[in-house]
Amino acid sequence: MKLLLAVLACMLLLTPAALADSRALYDQATAAYERQDYESVITLSSEALGEMDATDPLRGGILHIRASAEVMTQKYDAAVEDYSAALVAVRQVMAEKPDFKELELGILWERGLAKTLNGHCSDAIIDYTEVLQQDANNARALADRGRCYAELGQKDAARADFDAAIRIEPGNEDALKWRSEL
Repeated sequence: MKLLLAVLACMLLLTPAALADSRALYDQATAAYERQDYESVITLSSEALGEMDATDPLRGGILHIRASAEVMTQKYDAAVEDYSAALVAVRQVMAEKPDFKELELGILWERGLAKTLNGHCSDAIIDYTEVLQQDANNARALADRGRCYAELGQKDAARADFDAAIRIEPGNEDALKWRSEL
């Protein structure tokens, strides 16, 4: 979350001064997230989105924080929609500022997680695989993709992902736990 906040702070610098109200709402949503007041995050983020232009560089960040709050409140379908919209917005910013690649991969992984938690492992595998195509050493994506493979009964693929995650990050608790359950 700290990386997200740092990257989004950089995005704020790209946002025109005329959108101070949406920035203030974003700041309030961020503070609410840190307090774990997720319903307030959703409300404040929704208000901020209603006040901004679709091309505002901050839009991706607001969608991302709202999606994260939706996951925390188990609103997985809404979270997947917001993560998808956040990806579109972040990729638009990346056309001008490619240094947001890590944010893009984080959103992809989080969207995969929301799909996993909602029981849509086949769809989640696609997101985790996209992360791994860009960052083959992402132990988190490997472990979560392995979890999905296991849930789909594909034990060999699951074992391969868990083993790869453990090679990259020997202390990866999720990969170790899920591997032991195969």
